[in-house]
Amino acid sequence: MILSRPLHTAAGQTRVRGLTAKGAVDYDRLLRLADDNGVSPFIFRNLTGDEGIPGPVVERIRTIYYRTLSRNLGHLKETLRLAGLLGAAGIEAVPLKGSLASELFFGDIGRYPTSDIDILVRPLDLGRARQVLEAAGYRNAERIAWEDLKGSTYHAVMTNGSYHIELHWNLAMRYFSVAPEFWWQKTSRTVHEGREIIVLAPERYLLYLIFRAFAKGFYPLKYLVLAAGLISSSEKDFDWPAFSGLAGECGMGPLAAFTLSFLRNELGIDCPAKVIGSSAGYRLVGRIVLSGLFSPGRRVHVRMLLYALLLLSPKRSLPVLLRRIFPGSGEIRLRYGLPAKSKTLYLYYLLNPVFLITKRQGHR
Repeated sequence: MILSRPLHTAAGQTRVRGLTAKGAVDYDRLLRLADDNGVSPFIFRNLTGDEGIPGPVVERIRTIYYRTLSRNLGHLKETLRLAGLLGAAGIEAVPLKGSLASELFFGDIGRYPTSDIDILVRPLDLGRARQVLEAAGYRNAERIAWEDLKGSTYHAVMTNGSYHIELHWNLAMRYFSVAPEFWWQKTSRTVHEGREIIVLAPERYLLYLIFRAFAKGFYPLKYLVLAAGLISSSEKDFDWPAFSGLAGECGMGPLAAFTLSFLRNELGIDCPAKVIGSSAGYRLVGRIVLSGLFSPGRRVHVRMLLYALLLLSPKRSLPVLLRRIFPGSGEIRLRYGLPAKSKTLYLYYLLNPVFLITKRQGHR
């Protein structure tokens, strides 16, 4: 956890040196957990060379970093190309997370590993954006009608075989009711490699990353590190009072407070005490999150149930949990890749609670 921080301090370096000197590190487990949580590149870039970590371990982490760097360069080139195509068609598009965020937040395109390209468009532009992407060689990656997608999720997955796109028309769903237009307020523009890019307001971007981490059960760790990187990179311009108001407006107040407490305690991010508020219940939820990070794939849905009960109000959490267990037909088709008019729909509907309990956790 120490070496996964966006900012590696002298105190952190001393702690790492102390652990390695005592022979307390299981390096095979370290490498496995770092890879599972997507933080190997962060660890490599934080190493200074005198932490006492064996050379073969460093070399394995170095290899992962440069592999990530190579992959991210391709993702960034494709992201900028698609943003240009959408812009040329008069469609405003916001690239999210991924290689661009890695460079903007950490100053290092190889630090945040990405597996797909996330792009936000306005709901009214969704049809035209789909046409532009199809003309660029992309196709729907899921066997489900767009009407079902729009009614059961907040993004569609498209692929050209080499790259996968998550085309978003909203950045929060199920647990919170947030209007799509919310994310477009106070966006800004920047130029990156000769292309104009639309960027979310940092306060709204952080809310999206907090929702994303929560919706994924706070796993893998790279989602939380990305949120920490956003805060660190926009520290001077970040409007904390505005963020608190927006979190309350979206019903994310307790969730945001917990996540910021976790970022402060585990990743060393300086967050105002007024924003974090009371730490009541933090230790319990924090232990559950750490358990999930260090034991990925175990009791995933039990942890998600606890997160929903402990971080959301009963009024908000209970309907969500019921819908998770007994979703609509469109969501069932999306969740299990069933085509329209599939005769097995109701069988999957009945088996859904069992699948939720037995399903292992994955991440993209």
